[in-house]
Amino acid sequence: MKVKMTAAALVSVALLLGLAASAAAHTISVSPGGSIQAAIDQAKPGDTIKLKSGTYHENVQIKTDNLTLTGSGAGSTHIVPAATPSPVCGAPAGGVNGICVANADAQGNPVSTVKNVHISKLSVNGFSSSGIFYFGTSGGRVDHTIASNDGFYGIVAFVSSNTRFEWNNVSGNGEAGLYIGDSPHANATLHGNTSWANRFGVLYRDAQFGEISRNWLFDNCTGMLLLDTGAPVAGGNVTAKDNRTVANNRACAADVEEGAPPFSGAGIMVVGAHDVDIHHNVSLFNNPSGPAVASGGILVFSGTQVGAGDESNVRVAFNVALHNDPFDLNWDGAGQGIVFKNNICKTSSPAGLCPKQHGNGGGDHHGHRDHPGHGTNQGHGNHKHHKHHKHHKHHRH
Repeated sequence: MKVKMTAAALVSVALLLGLAASAAAHTISVSPGGSIQAAIDQAKPGDTIKLKSGTYHENVQIKTDNLTLTGSGAGSTHIVPAATPSPVCGAPAGGVNGICVANADAQGNPVSTVKNVHISKLSVNGFSSSGIFYFGTSGGRVDHTIASNDGFYGIVAFVSSNTRFEWNNVSGNGEAGLYIGDSPHANATLHGNTSWANRFGVLYRDAQFGEISRNWLFDNCTGMLLLDTGAPVAGGNVTAKDNRTVANNRACAADVEEGAPPFSGAGIMVVGAHDVDIHHNVSLFNNPSGPAVASGGILVFSGTQVGAGDESNVRVAFNVALHNDPFDLNWDGAGQGIVFKNNICKTSSPAGLCPKQHGNGGGDHHGHRDHPGHGTNQGHGNHKHHKHHKHHKHHRH
């Protein structure tokens, strides 16, 4: 016998199913002195782990999908290293990650993709490797969080997609404050963050697709670096808009052992990447305070010296770049489809990239590789050193 179900009955069933799904999600509270990892291990997909105000001496790993880890505010919930930390996520050289989101084997290969893990409203400070580390994930999100004084990276995602880092404060980290790398389908969003006193405020390396917007990057050695190293995953298809890169004048010395060059006084750098759109940014007072591979407001360089090809299809338009040393705009003359248009600036290499610049006669510049005489730029002769950044060696999985 067929049973006919009325519209009202269907609605009732839908509501009941919704209530059942809602009832399945729990909030697990943890107080200082309790174990965050124990709560994580207990949690099921959809659960929220709520950390009360206080300091937690612990480092943890999350392998469960659809999990939320939230504090009571970045200024009141603090995660710091324990005297005897847990060896999670294979941090390099015995280093320690604060919060690791990954399901990987002992060799560092992802066993499964960890999906939709959300970290919010807490601080992660003083870990010898990374503060928050996503590896082999999809839909990861970190917001309203502080990551500071970590040995390598503040908040980072490798081999991941659809990542969102929003409204975070990252400072004092040894390498990058915010970092997306090794991700062919990154589709990452970095929005509204403040990043200072790092080697790089934002690093986007060998990662495809993404938007970097409305970030405040200052007092780093380099505000933003968009980099293609020639790895199997190319770097490109990235938009950087409405960012402020101001006085990124810290001096980061060269690392002879790693072959890393010195950095100082660079606002936004594009090295070897393709299909990059740099527009409506403000880059001011970026002046080197020490030796630097290159310096200035907005820089576009070839990647041939780091094993990649020339930059291509890079558009630099409608930006304000002023009071940068040695140039507001700096391009090495390589690549195809390089466009400088409608920027407010005063100095450039080559001359002619800024409106009404002396000897210019114009302001819009469309670059092609066969243009002669455009190879002069400060520091380009040492550009080959880019291929040995620490970050590339430590996390090649």
